[in-house]
Amino acid sequence: MKESNHRYPGAWQIKNGNLYKGNVQLNGNYEMVDYFSSLSGNTATIFQGDTRISTSVKNENGERAVGTKVDPKVAEAVLKQGRDYFGTADILGKKYVTAYRPIKDENGKIIGMIYTGIPLSSLDIIKKRITLEVGLPNFLLFRKLCFYSCCG
Repeated sequence: MKESNHRYPGAWQIKNGNLYKGNVQLNGNYEMVDYFSSLSGNTATIFQGDTRISTSVKNENGERAVGTKVDPKVAEAVLKQGRDYFGTADILGKKYVTAYRPIKDENGKIIGMIYTGIPLSSLDIIKKRITLEVGLPNFLLFRKLCFYSCCG
């Protein structure tokens, strides 16, 4: 979310127990994640430590999943090892293809992370669409070429 530096100038920091970007408190503030989701079509979350404080991810009742925790394997990689995490993760019982990046304060201390992801089920739909739109026509063309070459 590089756009966050333009829309929200200033350092990431913990103040009064809340996560801030510059002077903007992000706990319960959904503007940044909703903006990113509207641009990319992906879900987005901001974590303070391992806890979702702002997210476009919603539970089965349509409520934002704030207060929920990140997958422990992601917390280990991002919060403890300080590296980006790319892969699948379980979010509210659904598999997502994800990317997580540490959030660091001015001193380089990891204080949270940013997430973006897409449900794995969405990729299945894309795969089926590609198979139908690309695979089937190519299969039919291949079949036609084989028919003419052997029976022509």
